Amino acid sequence: MKRCKIITSVIFLFLFLFSPFQHLSAATLQDCDRMIVEGVKAMSERRHSQSLEILMKTQALAAEKRWYRQEFLALNNIGANYYAMLDYGEALNKYLDAYKIALMHLDYKSEMTVLNNIAILYSEEKKFKKSEEYFLKAFDLAQKGKDSTKMGIYAINIATVANETGQTQKSTDYLKIALSVVKIKELLLQTRVVQAENLMLRKQFAEARKLALSLLPESSGVEHKDNRVGLFLILARVDSADEDWSAAINWCRKALAENAGLTKKEVIFEQMSTIYAQKNDFKSALQYKDSVLAVHDSVNTVKNGKLFENSRIKFELQHSEKGLADSLSKLKSERTIFIISTGFILMVIVSLILFFRSKNLRMKQEKVIEENTKKIIKLELEQEKKDREILEKQYEENKVRSLLEEEKLKNEVEAKNRKLTVKVLQLASKNELIEGVISSLMQQSDTENSSAINAAVNQLKHGLREENEQTDFLLHFEEVNRGFLLRLQEKHPDLSANDIRFLSYVYMNLSSKEISALLNITLEACRKRKERIARKMNLAKDADLYTYLSAV
Repeated sequence: MKRCKIITSVIFLFLFLFSPFQHLSAATLQDCDRMIVEGVKAMSERRHSQSLEILMKTQALAAEKRWYRQEFLALNNIGANYYAMLDYGEALNKYLDAYKIALMHLDYKSEMTVLNNIAILYSEEKKFKKSEEYFLKAFDLAQKGKDSTKMGIYAINIATVANETGQTQKSTDYLKIALSVVKIKELLLQTRVVQAENLMLRKQFAEARKLALSLLPESSGVEHKDNRVGLFLILARVDSADEDWSAAINWCRKALAENAGLTKKEVIFEQMSTIYAQKNDFKSALQYKDSVLAVHDSVNTVKNGKLFENSRIKFELQHSEKGLADSLSKLKSERTIFIISTGFILMVIVSLILFFRSKNLRMKQEKVIEENTKKIIKLELEQEKKDREILEKQYEENKVRSLLEEEKLKNEVEAKNRKLTVKVLQLASKNELIEGVISSLMQQSDTENSSAINAAVNQLKHGLREENEQTDFLLHFEEVNRGFLLRLQEKHPDLSANDIRFLSYVYMNLSSKEISALLNITLEACRKRKERIARKMNLAKDADLYTYLSAV
């Protein structure tokens, strides 16, 4: 753990020492936004050189960081700077660059903003067809996005271009759209001014005059200067149509009094020249035509001055861009070295951390494995002991159960043998009784009844059924002593049926007297038969026949 802390401290120290190499690339998104605000502020204060320098640095930084929104804003405002400096070609290039970024990386709002700027640029160049094309693209995007404010702005611009190109019906259609969606007071005023111009172009002079006069009170203030000038010129053209020349010239003088820019003055002088020509005052018409040419020359002079200023600014910016490029190149090289060095050191540090961590982890795992192995062996021994005890207990239980079952079986066999013995003895007694009756009847000498007596004697003799009784006895004996007779016959196949019956009586542990009574022989004959059967079975003379039979 201590080693890891030391390594971590080394990392932080290394990053701290090399951090100066990242002072430029460490600029945040908020820094970039702040630079854009500064550039726009400088542009609004007509400090175009400073504004362009700030915005170009911002654009380079945003491009490097791939902050597309900030890069778009920087390019769009660079274009606005060039537009204000009358360098429309350079402005168009920057707007197109911004448009590409909007198409590839940003939303429709950015796209329609730059489209509107491009359209305004073409409008200033009197390329109204191209201007209308881009205004319509911007309007379609606003309509798809349901952005009512932008729809109103772009509809006003389309209507203005339509008025310039004589498409009065198209202008009317888009003015209706603008009036239906515009809610902001300033935009609504601008819409009504364009509508007044449209009415004048459609020769609806009374409506145009009424609307223009109603809008003049709303157009007070410096911020509405352009709208006032536009209204004055509309009223001048309306009065010209009514051949009220003095009123028309008066409106033009009011427009001049607003001290509008050179472009507006050129339009006003052109209007006054036209009015004087319509009045047949050709001298005054020529004078104002000369004024138009003078203003036009002034505009060209201003443009040339602006172009010279633009060239100077471009030269300074190129020099600044070269310095910035050199700084960025140097920074990039330093950062590459820094990244490689940092990467190598981090690889070494990470390798050391992983090595010691792996070693520590392996030692812990080995220790855990050893402890687990001991526990497993201990548990296995305990389990074996328990299993052995269970087996011994089961063995003892089975042994006791076997002895009990054997004893029970033996008792059952003995009980059945006793019942069988009783039955046999009963049969023997019955036979003795029948034989006694037969003997008693045979001794009677009454000849008259001899035939009846003989019949009774025959019936009694038939009732003895010695052979059947013998068969029944063997069946009952085999049922009680299952398997005994079969095992006996397998060991001594030369035994006769009478021998087996005799041995069955011996197996039942009957005495010689009981056996002799059952077999209806004398006690001596019973003894001799027993000896004969023992010899037949190849038993020793001193062998006990009952003991032998019990072991079969």
